[in-house]
Amino acid sequence: DLSARKISSSLSADDEREKGKTVEIGKANFSLVKKRFTILDGPGHVGFLPNLLLGACQADFACLVISAKEGEFEAGFEKSGSTREHALLAKSLGVSKVVILVNKMDEETVNWSEKRFNTIRNNLFDYLKKIGYKEDDVYWVPISGLHGDNIKVALDKSKAPWYNGPTFFEVLDNLPVLNRDNNAPLRFSILDRYKDGGMHVMGKVESGIMKYGSSYTMMPTKIPIEIQWIFNH
Repeated sequence: DLSARKISSSLSADDEREKGKTVEIGKANFSLVKKRFTILDGPGHVGFLPNLLLGACQADFACLVISAKEGEFEAGFEKSGSTREHALLAKSLGVSKVVILVNKMDEETVNWSEKRFNTIRNNLFDYLKKIGYKEDDVYWVPISGLHGDNIKVALDKSKAPWYNGPTFFEVLDNLPVLNRDNNAPLRFSILDRYKDGGMHVMGKVESGIMKYGSSYTMMPTKIPIEIQWIFNH
């Protein structure tokens, strides 16, 4: 029931704090100058891959956070790491644009090094090209998540005089708008479900418009359904 799910969510939050890693999909909304976004924060650990898939299936764009710290990028990029796997999953699930946040650029082994940034970009992009991404599909932004550098406010030139690109928010605000045909038949991919006073389903509208009180057909079982609630998260 609902109270059990609330307890489960609380336990998950405690687990995340204890383990220092994301366990469930986190959601947050925010608006920029041109666009409104819903952030789906998915777990990167291989043990929580189903939760990552649930978030990635709903996403229009992906943001891959890479550590610039000496040794950490290499550990994630090698076969035992998960960087390649996450990029491949995004591409396989239809995510056409990827923002690469090169984080921890302020770390003492990096110190906003242009050489380190370019090494990460060149190595990672070689792999992204192999799985089908083109140069204009990928955006590269050096940041410091700890201090908020180059996320909302432009990076101080004294730290990285070599970087003349946009902030993370500027990249997001200028991403191309995806074309969804509102006049096409409704296509809604169901990603999860639960019972609570009726059947609740969660998913993504691929085309068309879902309307309260309308009747639709669930495929491939051809079961007729009527929409009794709509929750826009």
